[in-house]
Amino acid sequence: MQNLWLSILPPIITIGIAIWSKKIIPSLLIGLLAGCYFLTPTLTGGFETAVDQIVKTLTDSGSLQVLLFLYLFSGLIFLIRKSGGIKAFSNIADKHVKSEKGVFFLLWALIPVTFIDCGFRVVGAGSIIGSLAEKNKVAKERFAFMVNNTASPVVELIPIATTFVGFNIANISIGLKAAGKLQNTSAYAIWLKAIPLEFFSIVLIIVTFLTIFYQFKKPLNAPTMQSAEKDMEGTQMAMEETKLLIKPRVINLIIPLLSVISLSVFFF
Repeated sequence: MQNLWLSILPPIITIGIAIWSKKIIPSLLIGLLAGCYFLTPTLTGGFETAVDQIVKTLTDSGSLQVLLFLYLFSGLIFLIRKSGGIKAFSNIADKHVKSEKGVFFLLWALIPVTFIDCGFRVVGAGSIIGSLAEKNKVAKERFAFMVNNTASPVVELIPIATTFVGFNIANISIGLKAAGKLQNTSAYAIWLKAIPLEFFSIVLIIVTFLTIFYQFKKPLNAPTMQSAEKDMEGTQMAMEETKLLIKPRVINLIIPLLSVISLSVFFF
């Protein structure tokens, strides 16, 4: 009991290294090693414990389902892009979206078809709206801010057919099992009661939405603006060089997305 305070050190170490290095995966691995060495403070014991935990996680059926889910979604986005679904949607939306605010409103409007997973939301919405953001000269940093803060915070508040719900129900079930209450209490019911307490997500969603109308920024100097414009031109040329496999049609985007949502709700 005297060393329980050590449990806060691994996440602090992870966050600190991530901020300093801007590298997420190495930071997580270092944080894992730090925690494992606290558990097994010997020369090789910490490393062996870390390997055991990684193997245990990767052989867990729930973890493998999440990994498979993300890989399949990434492959789906690639197929949609190659089939011309995203390009066709972008061409239609380009006729109606003529401002930065319009890009952000469309980004929020895509939540009902990209809410299944945080990663899918980022990859899917980012791919669909990316070209419109470039055409309307939306700063990449602001676009990334909007995409990220309409992903995890939103998905955390949707109580059905998301990997986040499955992840939390699994964690709650483990806790109930350890407390001997698994047979008498529903993990899903506890999760539903916890949604109104997701203060961080709720506040972040409100702040992110308000930044559509109010923002604090300093003007860019001429060299910075020229650099940004060249960067955008290069990105646009790279997108134009992508060869589509078939004729671009919006249906090539709609059918895969509806299939994913239907299958996710069914398997949930």
